[in-house]
Amino acid sequence: MSKQKPRVCIIGAGPSGMSVMYQIKQLYPDEIDFECYEKQATWCGQWNFTWRKDADEYGERIHNCMYRNLWAIGAKEVNEYKDYTFQDHFGKELPSYLPREMYRRYLDGRMKRVSTGDFLEHIHYQHVVSSVEYRDTTDDFIVWARNLPNNSLVEEVFSHVIVSSGRFSYPNMPTYPGIDTFCGRVLHSHEFRDAKEFARQKVLIIGGRFSAGDIALQLNKYGSAHVICSCKEPMNLKWPKGVEERPIVDEIKGNTAVFKDKTQFDFDAIIYCTGYRYNYPFLMGNLHFDGEGTGTLYPDNLYKGTVWFKGGNKKLFHMAAFDIFFGFGLLDAQAMWILKFIFKELSGQKVQLEEMECNIKKWQKQIQNVKSVTDIFTFQRDFFHDIGSDVDYPVEYVDKAYAILIDLIEKRQNNIIRYKDECYESIYTGKLAPSHHTSWAECMDDSVDAFI
Repeated sequence: MSKQKPRVCIIGAGPSGMSVMYQIKQLYPDEIDFECYEKQATWCGQWNFTWRKDADEYGERIHNCMYRNLWAIGAKEVNEYKDYTFQDHFGKELPSYLPREMYRRYLDGRMKRVSTGDFLEHIHYQHVVSSVEYRDTTDDFIVWARNLPNNSLVEEVFSHVIVSSGRFSYPNMPTYPGIDTFCGRVLHSHEFRDAKEFARQKVLIIGGRFSAGDIALQLNKYGSAHVICSCKEPMNLKWPKGVEERPIVDEIKGNTAVFKDKTQFDFDAIIYCTGYRYNYPFLMGNLHFDGEGTGTLYPDNLYKGTVWFKGGNKKLFHMAAFDIFFGFGLLDAQAMWILKFIFKELSGQKVQLEEMECNIKKWQKQIQNVKSVTDIFTFQRDFFHDIGSDVDYPVEYVDKAYAILIDLIEKRQNNIIRYKDECYESIYTGKLAPSHHTSWAECMDDSVDAFI
């Protein structure tokens, strides 16, 4: 009697879900049955630039060059550089920083390269998962999904569930006294589309992470009258004229923001760059993930940042439920880890729940030592090493990527305007990326045609 194949539910066809499907094709093309549910009408998730979906940071994220430079090696040739590169897709070497649409096109091309025609019948677009419930008696999951075009419910049974819906759809919007008296526009970076909309306006940015800095520069570049970044901890960047930092907001009085240092300023718009909250309302019972928690480098209750150990008999997995800085490569390594875990091919596969909890607490204790941006990258490098070593991911590439990230941060601190003009060597081929034909500060068209 043949062994029954795992039947896997993949929730989300964004970069995380695409990595899972890509690695299924690479590692287990005929050994897994799967269905993927995606709420949008196409794949690529946050890299789709639509009126409603994740245009956060306007495609100018600080780790853009890492998304370009660290995609995983093909799983079957994990120690050789044979995977699909940006040069393969676009037919030429490209600068280190690319606009959003180029990532979207690359993702599409990479998936089509591995013959995704046989995948497409398993991807159900415009289907929103509404419920995932684990059944102890049968050791499986019942998944309910709503077919949006037909307004009908689909019920399926799966042996495993991989949550790949990401963390970039439920904005974190802290409140401030008097915010309801503000008469201007209030939005989250999730909704930010075009800096030109804020030309000649005075804009308050709440937040001090990478998105805050990048959006501040975009606003300045496209003609905002004045931009103030209000942050808990100073970014200490060398801002151009028209951009400044102030302490966190204390209260709002009409169109006036009052800061902790008692200074005041009038604004036309407020943009929250305050991250996202976990939001997995479809996980039922002891599968429930804390919907109130904001992002972290290592979420609670996830062994190796991946396996949910509070329920589901170690058959519920999360992709990228942590803040991610090593881009697509880490997604591929995590996808490989999940699949090998399902097939019981990992060393230490029989780890007990108590050991899982101890391992989680060990990593979370290390977060207490994270004080700077460099510490953040170091923490995730170590995590990448940990999960990557389980699947023989070549750590030398992780270390090369880490070196680029550290150099990038130093150059950003020294020159916030020019750091995106830097060129880095490919961590795989050693080739130096060419300079873009126009410096970032002077480039006013982010389209692919203008970029190339």
